[in-house]
Amino acid sequence: MRCSGSVAALAAVLALTGCGGHRAPEALATASAGRAPDPAALAVLRSGAEDLDVEIRMKSLACLIRSDAEPAGGSWSPRALLDPSPYVQRAALEALAARIDEPAARAAVANTARRVGVDPYTRGLAGGILADAGEREASLSEAWRAAIAPWQAAPLALAAARMGDPEAAAAVGRALVEAEFPLEVPFFLSIGHSGLPELAPALRAAAGAVEEDLVLPLAVALLGLGAPEGEALLRQALAGPEEQRMEALDYLADLDGDAARRLVRGALAGGGPAARYARLVRVGWGEAPPQDALDTASDPDRELRALAVRALGRARHARPGRADGRVRAALAAALGDPEPLVRLEAIRALSLTGRPEDRGLLRPLLTPEGGRVDLISVETATALLCPGPS
Repeated sequence: MRCSGSVAALAAVLALTGCGGHRAPEALATASAGRAPDPAALAVLRSGAEDLDVEIRMKSLACLIRSDAEPAGGSWSPRALLDPSPYVQRAALEALAARIDEPAARAAVANTARRVGVDPYTRGLAGGILADAGEREASLSEAWRAAIAPWQAAPLALAAARMGDPEAAAAVGRALVEAEFPLEVPFFLSIGHSGLPELAPALRAAAGAVEEDLVLPLAVALLGLGAPEGEALLRQALAGPEEQRMEALDYLADLDGDAARRLVRGALAGGGPAARYARLVRVGWGEAPPQDALDTASDPDRELRALAVRALGRARHARPGRADGRVRAALAAALGDPEPLVRLEAIRALSLTGRPEDRGLLRPLLTPEGGRVDLISVETATALLCPGPS
């Protein structure tokens, strides 16, 4: 399951949260929300920005960019955009996307889109953000034409196609037919939100040739382009081995629309952990009462517990109701779970509301075990400084 917390998975989740549309968070920056920055949370993130662990560094710098009162996150943006890790650079771009109305943020994204030597998938993400903002960047058209390999040209051409380059979509299609891609899940997800249905035939052609780990992202892309083959591929995955069913539900949980709902309802009949996960997805969507998730929050399986906590947080954020007291109690209990994975989901769930009483539950987790920042303390600091969906 993608909730394991690996760096590659986290990068995919960053793209999923934007889904190509780069949704602005509900609470963009601490300064704009009228609150003074929490000094302890700020100290954790500043320390995390120096950490050698890429996941800690990327999360810390992303929140610092989002929450800093200076335009485009002040000095944190160039620092993150020049980081040696492409994952850190992409997290910085997603943070800047939330501030894209600021001229300085737009300029920083444009500079990354045109910077030679930057990883092409990072440049492609920058180009996608600019395209969402109605901007054009001619250097991307030049870059995809100059790329040596099709897989390097593809993300640059996708951004250029969205900006109106009449030849770029065909270049993306040729690269897809080649079917030789690195494991860049966000790229396939961004195709699904590109608004370029002419890419569907190439996606269909690639479906039988790409690496197994890319089949589901490709199916989601087809679904996003309105191609029925996307739903068929996801239904096939939901009829497969248990691990494949769980992974398909990982993607479906972040989607919207009738096809996703049909597929999740169909997964209810299969039994096993995947059927339980499907019920949790429906809780998170607000389509089912929270009782299933409340029961699963104490399950012996750590990943099911984490998924239950995630569903409770989403449901509580989207549709707070009469069960909120029980849901909040379950989330508070999950903060003390022995598994870090569950604690991380509880922190994220409690961050979604930005309520003062929930912030009070989180603050004790700012102090890292052993004195060195870790994912728990950084996630907590992010919840306090950058509340809401990110």
